[in-house]
Amino acid sequence: MPACHAGGRGFESRPVRHLFAFTKIITLKIEPLCKSYNSAVDFQLLNTFYLNFIGPAILMHFSAATHSFLTKESNLNWWPESEAAQYSTNFSPAAYEDKLFSLLDIDLPVTLTTAVVKRKAEFLAGRYCAKRALATLGGATATVAIGENRNPIWPASTIGSISHNNTKAVALVDRNSTTFALGVDIEHKIQEQLVWKLKDQVLNKAEKKWLKHKYLAPTETFTLIFSAKESLFKALYPSVNQYFGFDAATAIAFDTNSQTIHLKLNRQLGKIWPYGTIIKVRYKKLEADILATYVRINSHELT
Repeated sequence: MPACHAGGRGFESRPVRHLFAFTKIITLKIEPLCKSYNSAVDFQLLNTFYLNFIGPAILMHFSAATHSFLTKESNLNWWPESEAAQYSTNFSPAAYEDKLFSLLDIDLPVTLTTAVVKRKAEFLAGRYCAKRALATLGGATATVAIGENRNPIWPASTIGSISHNNTKAVALVDRNSTTFALGVDIEHKIQEQLVWKLKDQVLNKAEKKWLKHKYLAPTETFTLIFSAKESLFKALYPSVNQYFGFDAATAIAFDTNSQTIHLKLNRQLGKIWPYGTIIKVRYKKLEADILATYVRINSHELT
């Protein structure tokens, strides 16, 4: 329906209005046409033209661009016992274009305008997952901003975490009234030569025994501990508000049956995480070479 016959709402009266609002690519100025058509027949012809040509063209433009970039989208939680809302997707950096930020209704930060394609693609996929996870939670779908230290700034009353490797992204969000800390991390299995090169930076002396785990290869245990500490950092940073390294915690237990790792803090972190605090990290093998870890601390656990 032309804008002049839609109570001033323009395309909002049509079912495809959600597509327009989501993509922000409305450039058609239909109002001048309204003034030049004076009969119901003329309006019907214009409406038919929109339905048969303009709408499908925009939908095809949107679908082709995003479907080649985003694949295997899912709102299924990798950890069913979790109450957090999750959204994940695979993405293809080779299919990335700057216009995808506009099509997906996500702001391209000024700090990323000159970034390499890989970085832009990863950021976009992560923020897209965050947006969809927030929608699943039933909260606001506002863009998740970037903090001073590049940490995500979540909408009021929510808490979340974002992670990506070079082909997959995920976001978890929950109400901050029930969840105090939330962290997620996904990693490609770290290659063996890198394990031996990085082990002294990631593992302390007590943790190196896990490289001889009975049921897991050194590449798996190393990647999982690396990832567990990444999830820990993401979960605690909002309350600690300062960086801390791999040496801040030690993996003291590794249970392949429950797929959990227990980390013990080696020092006080911030005001509420004392030395000796033990935090449970869940893990999951998503694919043969992709592993994920997750930390969630309920608000009531701190009382």
